Amino acid sequence: MKARDAKPSAEANSPSPVQGWTTVSHRAVAAKAAHALLLAALACGPAALLTMLFTPDHADQPSKTAPHTVGAAALGPAGWAERAVAAYIDGDVEAVRAAFPTVADAELPAPADEAVPMRVSTVATDPSAGDYWAVTVAVSGPREGPQTPATRYYSLGVAASGAGWVATDFPSEVAAPATGRPPELPYASRPLADGHPVAQTVQQWAGAYLAADGELARYLAPGFDQTPVSPTPYSAVDEVKVFPLDDAGGPDGVGNGGAAEVLARVQAAGKDDGRTHSVVYALEITERGDRWEVSALHPAPRVDPGSDSTTDS
Repeated sequence: MKARDAKPSAEANSPSPVQGWTTVSHRAVAAKAAHALLLAALACGPAALLTMLFTPDHADQPSKTAPHTVGAAALGPAGWAERAVAAYIDGDVEAVRAAFPTVADAELPAPADEAVPMRVSTVATDPSAGDYWAVTVAVSGPREGPQTPATRYYSLGVAASGAGWVATDFPSEVAAPATGRPPELPYASRPLADGHPVAQTVQQWAGAYLAADGELARYLAPGFDQTPVSPTPYSAVDEVKVFPLDDAGGPDGVGNGGAAEVLARVQAAGKDDGRTHSVVYALEITERGDRWEVSALHPAPRVDPGSDSTTDS
């Protein structure tokens, strides 16, 4: 069996495959149990290890008293589907035989000549009926050619079977999910002038935060602690455009001690590849005396609550 399949089952039972899921309070106990099971399976041989890898850890499922969410309920089948599809693409015959028991041996994929690095992540789950799920996963790997898509998508039927999961048949390769219309952002359409005090502060902050250009603390407001990105990903910050919230006055309407929100669009040169990378930061800035300082870094830009972001068909 390949090294990927011999890893402990934490990958399938943790919230990492699908962002935004939460874990239950007894996760530490489940982790210890999984570790013990892995040691026991290694002692018993490959067959026992394979059985353990394709059996979900029910101790790590949400308890009956935990708040019910679709994401948490889909954790088991989604993580299991990711491993099953990865084994199918790798041509890992033993793992595929265990995950797809209804498939004849003659239909099993041929083993790959060599392992290909890939990233597998769940993009959609649909609880079709009871303990039966349709799981769509994205598989990203090296391009085979300039016209080859970097990401391919597979849909897999996953059903509960006793204490584990089983695939109802081989996965289906499907088209990429539809993209949605982006919501409107409530920032001004034109940036502040490069010589504006706010723009200058944000420019210097970006250089210190992303490229280790200067002392970051000089540009931070009291009470806001931040460390530079490490290891330093960029050799230099080439351009910063600062867009204030599209409301009355913007930063110019804020008095001493007041705060304003801005969106900084940054272009920086990659330290390793030399390419220009565009990154965006939603910041809060505060005026203190005769200077502006960064007082917060928000996780995402502000969204206009009245905008429509329905999915395109």
